[in-house]
Amino acid sequence: MRNKIFSLTARLALLSTVIVSCVESIDFDTGYPTPLSVHCILTESDIQEIDIRPATSYGKNRDISLSDLSVELMNARGETICSFQQKDNTRWNAEMTPAYGEKYALSIKKDGQEIICAKTTFPPNVYIKQFMKRRKGALIDYLYYSCELRIPYKDAEGFDVRAGAPFDGSANLWVFPKVGNLIGTTHPNADDFNLISKTVGTFPCFSLDSMKLWSLSLNEAKRWMKDSYQDIPLHDGFVRIPSPQLFDNGEDPLSISNNPLYTTRSFIFLADFPLTCSPNQGDLFDIRIVSDELDLYLKDIYQRELDKGRDMRYIYNHENAYTNVTGGIGIFGAILYRSEESAIRGYNGDFIEQ
Repeated sequence: MRNKIFSLTARLALLSTVIVSCVESIDFDTGYPTPLSVHCILTESDIQEIDIRPATSYGKNRDISLSDLSVELMNARGETICSFQQKDNTRWNAEMTPAYGEKYALSIKKDGQEIICAKTTFPPNVYIKQFMKRRKGALIDYLYYSCELRIPYKDAEGFDVRAGAPFDGSANLWVFPKVGNLIGTTHPNADDFNLISKTVGTFPCFSLDSMKLWSLSLNEAKRWMKDSYQDIPLHDGFVRIPSPQLFDNGEDPLSISNNPLYTTRSFIFLADFPLTCSPNQGDLFDIRIVSDELDLYLKDIYQRELDKGRDMRYIYNHENAYTNVTGGIGIFGAILYRSEESAIRGYNGDFIEQ
């Protein structure tokens, strides 16, 4: 059982959909016998897709034709930047690559009259960078890592700087473990709505059987990790982190000098390290950075599925959920996939012997 529930105030805020018209004085009568469900998630790809279909709970009306719709994407100035082309009865796509930090409006028209609209802001070009510190152990010196939100930039000669510049804005993080279903984090803003009663210290990688299979030096590192973070609670399936502007982890310089955190901007992800993997295996986390609208939608959908045991990464049930679609239901949002760029190297006990 989950031992914590997100506050009643926050849940009410999520489930109360405030509809604001995208264009003044428009009657959003779609002319269809059922509401239309819209699903459009902008990505960094050069092809954007949108799914439009009658709401599924209305049975006999699901097969109505939507060929008379026109779908356009506009910028913050109201200029049309691309038109979607219909590929089948429910799917449209368009050649367009969003710009980081830009605002977009979706407009769906029937016979020249706008019947559905929605707005979103594409996230800034944020990624998660790992920074390492060296710790001197009794048997070896080893490295440990913490994460920071960074934005890429170019130096005076135009070369990409891998460390990036600190990101001072806000970002919505959804982080999934690739191994197992549990994840912990030191980020103080992690949402507690999907916490369970277990802690990091209960990971199988810290068991006696596990420690028998590792070298003495790696066990030393793992024991230190357990001593430092064994009481951190675990999240079921993923961790949601609404990271605020000018994030600060609350640590002082003295405490940072004695722990893995690189700076006051740093935080850590923890997941079970599988016995069958090398300590230097690649990253163990799927990282998503999502728009405000998609963040609220995903959380609302997951809350509805808590007792069904379904993986929320594949849930797109629009009905009766949070929506920012005026004139219909569903979601218009944006997402960045950051797993490969994250440089997160395995379990945070991915210590490299020097």
